[in-house]
Amino acid sequence: MTDQNVQLTLRADATLEHPLVDALLTFQPAVPFQVQTVKSFHAHQTLTTISDQVAGHLPQIRVTIETTENAWSAILAHIKNDLSHAEIQYWVMPVITHGQLSMT
Repeated sequence: MTDQNVQLTLRADATLEHPLVDALLTFQPAVPFQVQTVKSFHAHQTLTTISDQVAGHLPQIRVTIETTENAWSAILAHIKNDLSHAEIQYWVMPVITHGQLSMT
């Protein structure tokens, strides 16, 4: 049985960017990941700051982690240990294929 590739995606408040990056950088074995700034819109969201209310969205980050079926739960456990009180949503999706497009 092979260890299938998966994509673990996290979404969290933008203030958690540095703690999340620190947690992922200390995870062993090292995993490749990307961090993106996103604007979160939802009809039932609570915009607590004046800045958020004026903007109309919550500043959040999305972290995309390249990992495997056998490793994603260990990554989440590591993050939960480091950021036990943080509200972080996650998704695990299979990677059907991957490759690289290049002009030759």
